[in-house]
Amino acid sequence: MARTARQPNGSKATRPGAAREQRLGKADYFETGMQLLAEGGINAVTIANVCARLHVTKGSFYHHFESGPAFHAELLANYEEEYAQRRIQAVDAIADPASRLQALLERGVERDHEAESALRAWSRTDPVAAEVMQRVDAVRARYLTDFLVAQGVSDGDARVQADISLALVAGAQAMSRIVDRRKLHAMLSENVRRISETIDRAAEAGAAPAAKTPARRRSATAATSRTVATA
Repeated sequence: MARTARQPNGSKATRPGAAREQRLGKADYFETGMQLLAEGGINAVTIANVCARLHVTKGSFYHHFESGPAFHAELLANYEEEYAQRRIQAVDAIADPASRLQALLERGVERDHEAESALRAWSRTDPVAAEVMQRVDAVRARYLTDFLVAQGVSDGDARVQADISLALVAGAQAMSRIVDRRKLHAMLSENVRRISETIDRAAEAGAAPAAKTPARRRSATAATSRTVATA
């Protein structure tokens, strides 16, 4: 409850900042937690730092979370939901394969790499964080593998392409604390070009003659090639 004080006229005055605290939700705390994680690792994600960044009291924090460890657990759960569910669902809603591949590239570049790099470091010392990171990476790999298989690529080749894609991003995160988005975009664009070639080869090696290859697949792979040039 917001703390109030009596004014000379007898009316109640709300404590400064109380209205803002009431407007804040868990999403605001999660966003701040990820910012602190990116800046200083898990040791920087303390109740004091979160409250200071949000300009709220610890009472406001405890209104949403039972403790610091509870906040860490919910921060991990929110990260997993965001990257293993919401973002995948958003990409999956794109019907055109080439556009979907381009969306995957863009999301790979725009990801909160600094926070994710810190999360990977956290996962090396915390089993819960490690499990979350493994599940998120597994969902990403499985999604890209299934996407490529749907385009006619063999399961083995699709798995290799998915592993390469994940390794490119994880490698970029490990190379520098601040990820060079332009360099990463160039690397992922080249990877998309190679994936497009893999899709084309799979189509050419198919049992059906090239002339009978579904127009949808031909247009998708051609569009994917064009995407690389304009990304």
